[in-house]
Amino acid sequence: MREIETEALSIEKIIALTVRALLRIQHLNRDVIIGWIGERGGGKSIGAATTAALDYGVNGDVLRSNMKIAWDIHLSKEKASIYGVEPGDVHYESQELNKHKFLTFNHEYFKSVFVIDEINLWLADARRAMSQQNLLADDIAQQLRKLQSPILYTCIHEMFVDSRIRGMTDLFIKTLDTALTENGLRNKQRQGIKFEWMLYPTTTKFTGHTYKETGPSGPYSINGQYLWGLIDTDERQIRLKYRPEEEPEELPVHILEDPKIIQERSKWGWLYEKIMALHQNKIPELEDEVLWEYLELKQRRLSTNLVGKQLKAMNITSKPGRPGHKVYEIDKFDLEYKADVKEYFLV
Repeated sequence: MREIETEALSIEKIIALTVRALLRIQHLNRDVIIGWIGERGGGKSIGAATTAALDYGVNGDVLRSNMKIAWDIHLSKEKASIYGVEPGDVHYESQELNKHKFLTFNHEYFKSVFVIDEINLWLADARRAMSQQNLLADDIAQQLRKLQSPILYTCIHEMFVDSRIRGMTDLFIKTLDTALTENGLRNKQRQGIKFEWMLYPTTTKFTGHTYKETGPSGPYSINGQYLWGLIDTDERQIRLKYRPEEEPEELPVHILEDPKIIQERSKWGWLYEKIMALHQNKIPELEDEVLWEYLELKQRRLSTNLVGKQLKAMNITSKPGRPGHKVYEIDKFDLEYKADVKEYFLV
């Protein structure tokens, strides 16, 4: 009788079989889009990077990111003995994400996993230089299906996400560092230790319903040093299962920001804050002269043309106003509004 050949197990294969995914649902297509929303220091970058690592990276998928993402996983002697292999460590690391290849859906990026930190800032120069129509392919969903590629991105607020990417996002996750809450400040909690996630499914890919039907789900307590668990569905609810009493073998995911993103944030961070204040105060539009005065352009010694281009890059559109003037429209999209953009969710 011919002996059946079996493929030898490696540490990498054992890790791929045993590490639990955070968000990925294995039997569904890969072309999902997830956005982490939160202020700087809120945990959105580590959330996206760790999800990419556990859901895709350990399976051998190529991560392409504008951050450097690196992590190590140790296979203990105890677990290695179960599979008849020697214990050891495996190092994982992301590859650089080329913006031009991403925007043109280059065939080299087939089955890549895109992890884009501060997607609004990363795309800003492209949006300033190119027309809205040419920035991305007309049918981003179809292109992603061809590439079989997920996108995991972060942004300070959902209003600043390119409208086509935003419209195709399957799940938004609002993240908050609990050190910055009233209780966290009172207890002198250190930052980067504990986060809270609120989940807003915008399609049925994750839970079978959308947040517009049932409201958001959460908050879920997230261990910032070791994001360890999974998401599943049970009676139309999202549940995160964590076992903090167990010592996880995943070492922390280390990330390094793109210097260009840091520079872009340093240059235009004030403008994002000003526009967010208008959004939060439900001001739908402003005439150009009023907006320039509000932004204090004379004091900042900035030209209206330069700021106008940047506003376009921030998803702030304009329309003709009275002769010789424009009216700038503040994007109304907000996860805490209902679909008609008139009422808040009662959470």
